[in-house]
Amino acid sequence: MAEKIREVAEKAIGTSGAGLKDVLVELLDAIKGAEVSDYVKVLKESPDLLMKGISKVGEGMGVLSPKDVISPIKDSTPAILDKVKEYGIEKFVSEVPEIADKFPDLIGAMDEMVKGIDAEKWTEYGKEFKDLVLGLFPVINEGLPAVRKANKDVDDVFNKIKGAKVTLGMNLIEMGWGFKAKFDGGKITLEEGLEDTDLTLLLPSASQLEMIDVAMTGNMSAAMKAFTTGKIKIKGAMMRGAALMPLFSAMGKLTKK
Repeated sequence: MAEKIREVAEKAIGTSGAGLKDVLVELLDAIKGAEVSDYVKVLKESPDLLMKGISKVGEGMGVLSPKDVISPIKDSTPAILDKVKEYGIEKFVSEVPEIADKFPDLIGAMDEMVKGIDAEKWTEYGKEFKDLVLGLFPVINEGLPAVRKANKDVDDVFNKIKGAKVTLGMNLIEMGWGFKAKFDGGKITLEEGLEDTDLTLLLPSASQLEMIDVAMTGNMSAAMKAFTTGKIKIKGAMMRGAALMPLFSAMGKLTKK
């Protein structure tokens, strides 16, 4: 199955426009039907496929109708995540050190992924993928420490805010839900809901897309402009959020290495 995943992934990367609809379904089915050992084999032998695949998914989300993208992703991704969680997230990361090595490229690929998606489509995806995104939180919460353990540069980035203790809320206004990121001692934990936050960003969909780029690139001047012009409104103790600025600045430098 590893060879099948690689074959279909390379086919997807070479496909554009409406043709992405069928090949996306084919790829997700191949991944869903494989074992985690197959994922490990593919990622070890062809780590760049992950980055290229993320960018290609973003392209598909931008050019295809959401109804053509939402169903296959919702049908396949939870089963894939369950397999990885059962296998052991830390074990998975340790067996594929290439993931940790290429973490900056992964962040860059995620930034590229959203660039071709307009705010209207982003809102629809956000509403439909709420449960899927929340299901990713345990994977991120457990996986990020494993990545930090394997990649000193990534660990150094998060240690920039070792002294910060801030709970930052993200109110995804047009999507109708929100989540929070707890920063404490350089660690980050993602949770559902907006209760007990120190400050909350009020994020319309267009502003979310802008903030993703700001967060991934570390462009602090763009971030400050978004706040001062009112594109992004803040509820709560704005100055508490200043303690997190070194993280985003350092992350931007890391992705540009």
